[in-house]
Formats: sequence, C-alpha cells, structure tokens
Amino acid sequence: MTDAFTLVLRVHIVAAVLATVTFWIPIAARKGGRLHVRSGKLYLLLLLVTVATALALTGLSFVYEDRARPAGTGMPLDVVERDRAAYRLLLSLLAALGVVTLTAAISGMRALKLGRTTRGVEAAWHGVLAVVGVSLAGGGLSQGHLPAIVVGLAFAAASAFGFAASRRTAPAARLPDHACGLVISGIGLHSTVAVVLANRLLPDFFHGPFGVVVWALPTLIGVPFLFFLRRL
Repeated sequence: MTDAFTLVLRVHIVAAVLATVTFWIPIAARKGGRLHVRSGKLYLLLLLVTVATALALTGLSFVYEDRARPAGTGMPLDVVERDRAAYRLLLSLLAALGVVTLTAAISGMRALKLGRTTRGVEAAWHGVLAVVGVSLAGGGLSQGHLPAIVVGLAFAAASAFGFAASRRTAPAARLPDHACGLVISGIGLHSTVAVVLANRLLPDFFHGPFGVVVWALPTLIGVPFLFFLRRL
C-alpha cells in the first residue's frame, strides 16, 4: 500500500508544480490568442490530475490511515496524526479545497459557452458545493480550527460565485466570470502549494499560532484582484 501511495504522491507533486507554473501563462499571454487558449486548456488538464491524485491520497489516508504511506514522507498533517478527529477534519479540508479549486476552473473555462440545460446542472452542482463548504466551516467551529472555518466559508463563497455565473447569458457579461473562475482556482492551487512549502521549509511557523497566515495569504492577495476584475 505504501508503494501505491508514493506513486500517486509523486504524480500529484509533479502535476501540482506544472499546474502552478502553467497558471501564469494565460495571464501573461495575449488574450484570445493561441498561447492563451492552449495554455488555459493545459492548466485545466494539469489541475484535473492534481485534484484527482489529491482525492486518491485523501481516500487512502482515510481508509488505511498511517499505514497508507511510508515513514518520513513529511506530510503537512503529521503533527495532528494522533488526534484522529482533527486529522480527518484536515483531510476533508484539503479534499474540499481541491474540489472547489477544480470546480472554479471548470466554471471559468465554460463561462462563455454554457447552454440552458448545462447552466441548470451546474447551478445545482454549485448548490451542493455550498452546503459542503458550510458543513466544513461548521466542523472547523466544532474543533476550534480556524483554517477549516476560513476555507469552508471561502468554499461556500466560491460556490455562490459559480452559481451566479451559471445564471448569466450575455457573453459580454460572462467575460469577468471566465477570469474570476480561473483566479479562484489559482487561489486554491497556490494555497495548497503554500501549505506544503511552509510545512517543509518553515515547520515551526506553519504549525505555530500564526500558521493560519500561510492558509490565508493567497486569498488575501487574490480577493482584491477579483474585485478589480469585477470592475472591468
């Protein structure tokens, strides 16, 4: 089982790093050009692999717990491994972050070409995601875990954005939805990368009382940019 975990983890890391780099190419490229379109599709594909492998790692950790991975892997949740309730809550937190990241990216990519039927299905999907986000925030409140509360509420807010985007019909009105969906996905992706890097490079700070800054920093940077996009 540890061999399977290690293989999935390696694929996850490679995909996450490539997705993080690729995220910036459409931002820098000429909008609507070939590089912009192709790099955007590549980003979505890499993000799909990143989230799929993240969910696989989460499933293995839930089912097999510490037997799923080899010793010395250095995962961000190692410090709470003995507290099973907190451990499972944080696993759920990371899985939820992955799902909302991918959902936001898909919503952004499809913002310009959703039909009536597809809009209805996507609106229902975002409603379910909003419920999951509120539930995650409630779990964070019960455990007194601030990152779970923050990310759960962000999850619900992003789902609300996706629901609003699914109701728009005018192409001109949906251009900001396209950009905002991808920026939200970038916030989720960079949050995950920040957590992993902080766990590796600054473990004392990350697991200390101010470690929530690591979770929140991409959001604090990305949200003002979302407001800027909404005013275009």
